[in-house]
Amino acid sequence: DLGKIERLVKIWKQNLSMVHPYYAVKCNPNPEVLKLLANLGVNFDCASKGEIELVLSLGIDPSRIIYAHPCKVGSFLRFADKNNVNLTTFDNADELYKLKKFHPNCKLLLRIITDDESAQCRLSTKYGAPISNVENLLKLAKELDLQIGGVSFHVGSGASDNDSLIKAVYDARQVFNMGRSMGFNMDLLDVGGGFSYESFDTASRALNYALDEYFPAEYGAQVIAEPGRYFVANAFTLATHVMARRGGSVFDSSN
Repeated sequence: DLGKIERLVKIWKQNLSMVHPYYAVKCNPNPEVLKLLANLGVNFDCASKGEIELVLSLGIDPSRIIYAHPCKVGSFLRFADKNNVNLTTFDNADELYKLKKFHPNCKLLLRIITDDESAQCRLSTKYGAPISNVENLLKLAKELDLQIGGVSFHVGSGASDNDSLIKAVYDARQVFNMGRSMGFNMDLLDVGGGFSYESFDTASRALNYALDEYFPAEYGAQVIAEPGRYFVANAFTLATHVMARRGGSVFDSSN
């Protein structure tokens, strides 16, 4: 039901007017969904070469893509460079050396660790730089002459603790201050995904509060997000044919 997606985009724009959504393609790569979202002004979060190829095949401009995977294969970075996908995330020193070699002109977002214990799917166990390591990564990026353009984080899929979201925005502001003091032109905050329709009202209020508090308009930062399930989870119904059943504790001979 593409109409549901269209309505959810309107709700997003009403509740989070200052946050531009980049749909997480991995959540549901249906081409009709992607085309509708593109026509509604939504951009795209791609986590692989295949996802980038799919979005580009629909005639969507590469400037509307963030390659949002902190750890990438060198050949995928070459592909991104060749196709003018010039925004990505990183969270470790090895990735900086890789970017210097394969995509040195890419704009980089430093992904930081968040507290995501309340999330259904925790991502901090895999991705994100500890705050204690941020300064070293910024110094290395400076030495390699790479452009750090901002910060990204993800509080986990299906997150229910909005305090974690507020704390993550606060931490991002500290990293922004550090990066700007080192001469980086940091102007982009990526607040990640984890949004769901059921909790969107409270999450959006918490996020608006945090942005007003730590990233007011005069600070001069653009804000994006990576929603996935929020747009598509309620728009699809799975139908299947049951041809037999085995087991069960109740047998009704009248059926």
